[in-house]
Amino acid sequence: MDKFLAANTSAQVAAIGAEDGAFSFPADLPADKFTVVPQKVGSHDAIGIIMNYFDGQYQTSLPLRDGASLEVVIISDDDGANSSLKTKAGSTSTGTRNMAADFVPPAGKRTRVHGIVGLETSQEVAGVCELANIGKEHIALAQKYSGTLTDICTQDWSKLLSDLSQDIINANRSIILKSKPEAGSLEVYVGDRRLSADEFTFDEVTNRLTIKDEVQVGDGEKFNVIYKSAA
Repeated sequence: MDKFLAANTSAQVAAIGAEDGAFSFPADLPADKFTVVPQKVGSHDAIGIIMNYFDGQYQTSLPLRDGASLEVVIISDDDGANSSLKTKAGSTSTGTRNMAADFVPPAGKRTRVHGIVGLETSQEVAGVCELANIGKEHIALAQKYSGTLTDICTQDWSKLLSDLSQDIINANRSIILKSKPEAGSLEVYVGDRRLSADEFTFDEVTNRLTIKDEVQVGDGEKFNVIYKSAA
C-alpha cells in the first residue's frame, strides 16, 4: 500500500481473507484506501470467490469504483477446482465454479489478473513451501488477462510484492502509442492539465509513454495523449 501511496495513485486495495481475522496488516493503513473482506478463501476456490465478490455477495467498505481499472491478484498453492460455490438467491454470477473459463470481469473495466502460484519451475521446500498442485487455472487467467506470474515458493516476498506493485503502478500510469510520434508533437494531459516534458517518459523502442510517479493523478482523472504520427 505504501508504494501505491508514494506513487500518487488513487489506488484502493481490498484483500479477501480468512473470516477469523488471520491476516495481520499495519494498523495505520488508511481506511479509505485499504480494507479486508472477511471471507474465507480456500486454496482451490479463489476464482469462484472472486466472482461472488464481483456479484456483491460480500460486504466491503470499498466497493468497485466506476471508471477505475481493476487488478486482481490470486495467491494459491493449488489449482482451480471444477466444483460449485453456494450463491445468493437471484445471483447473476456466471462464475460459481473455480475454473479459468468461469472468470468474467466486470463489464466496462480494464482488468488484469496476476498469479502468485505454483509453477512448473517451483522449487518446493519441505515445511516452507509445499504445493498441493501447480496453479494451471490461475496461470491461464494471468496469461489471458495480461498479468504477471510469480512463483509462490519465492523466498523474498518483500521484493515479490514490491515488483508486483510497481508493475501495477506502471500499467496504470502508462500507455503504448499505436505509432511513433513526430518529434516535438507529444502533448500529455492529466485531466485538464498539460504535463511538462520532465513529468513523463517515452520509450522509443516500445512506444510506451509513462507518467512519472511524482505526478499526482486524482480519483477519476484520466490522462490523454495527443501527437502527430511520424509514419
